[in-house]
Amino acid sequence: MSMLITLGSCGIGLVWGWLLGSFEGHLRKASLSVPLLAGASLILGGSFVVLYGWVPVIFAGIAAGGAVLLHLGWRQELRRRTSETP
Repeated sequence: MSMLITLGSCGIGLVWGWLLGSFEGHLRKASLSVPLLAGASLILGGSFVVLYGWVPVIFAGIAAGGAVLLHLGWRQELRRRTSETP
């Protein structure tokens, strides 16, 4: 597997994770949105498996998980800062 595929899968994972993290607290119809996001994630992961194998899926999953955690932590910090009174 080439370094370009590895770095590309990490990049896609970071973008996808940041996108998923941005939906926190903004889902109007969670019963519809969550399955659609999960389906889109499965399609993205499935396309990685078909094209490149399982290793890029692992790298993309780790990057996406890290990006989701970073995004949620960042939003929590922003909420904490805005709720403080000067």
